[in-house]
Amino acid sequence: MSQPAGWYPDPLGGPAARYRNGTGWDGTAEEFPEPASPTTEPHVVVPSRRWLWTLGVAVTAVGAAVGATLLTLQFSEKPTAAPPVPATVTSIAPAPSPQQSSAEKAAADVKTSMQHKLDTDPDFARASLTVIDVTLVQKSGNEYKGIATVRSRDGADHQVPVDVTSDSANTLWETPPGAFLFAAPFNQPPPAPTFPVPGADDAGFLAGPRCMDTAPLIVLTAQSRVVICPDDSPAEVYEYRGLRISDGGQIELPAKRTETGGFIAVNPADGTRYVVTRDGLKIITPGGETYSEAAVAVGP
Repeated sequence: MSQPAGWYPDPLGGPAARYRNGTGWDGTAEEFPEPASPTTEPHVVVPSRRWLWTLGVAVTAVGAAVGATLLTLQFSEKPTAAPPVPATVTSIAPAPSPQQSSAEKAAADVKTSMQHKLDTDPDFARASLTVIDVTLVQKSGNEYKGIATVRSRDGADHQVPVDVTSDSANTLWETPPGAFLFAAPFNQPPPAPTFPVPGADDAGFLAGPRCMDTAPLIVLTAQSRVVICPDDSPAEVYEYRGLRISDGGQIELPAKRTETGGFIAVNPADGTRYVVTRDGLKIITPGGETYSEAAVAVGP
């Protein structure tokens, strides 16, 4: 069967194309010509079996070469181990410490300073006050105002207004007059113990007789006031000082401590003895007569 005229793959297997004139092949092998104009129906060229076989052989050869190369690489190169996967590490960053504001810093300084004053100032020390908290707000610049919460000994909390001036070096604070009046009942000195002898203290009677120092024994009877005063001498000599209430007569004599814990004094003028104990006073005359006065009060 004859083929129509046109360009066909080289029947000899060459890479170019040959022109067939309808009855035979043109002897010149050339590139395929440009296709005809769009108005001309394209002519489908069916390659010959020989040309397809040649192309298949070439493709097969290329594939074999690539496969051989890959196979050579596979066996010639030592496989590289994959890098180890690191263990999962969980890190928790510490929470940032909150930045202390200038008002908070001033409040902390005031709390410490105020507590120190309340503990050491004699006007407040006996009240046992505790600064629970200080809260400040900034007025302007380095000036603040706020409230100090102060707890009294009975557990009650009191709000004390406070004005503060604070800088990097010093913190000064002040409270308005009367801010601590609530502490007055707690700041009173403890009441002095009532001395057991009326009109006397630990040195003797306020209206006499009395000692320069603490008296070892003070005795009040219905008739007399007696005080034994200490003596610094090595012989432990004391002094008897007595007052007769009826006429105000007084006498002072050397005295000694007795074995029973009392004191005895002897008047060298007439030999009258005065024996003083916590039970009272005994006056013994030279003739042996004894006058006993029971103690109404004894001290200290």
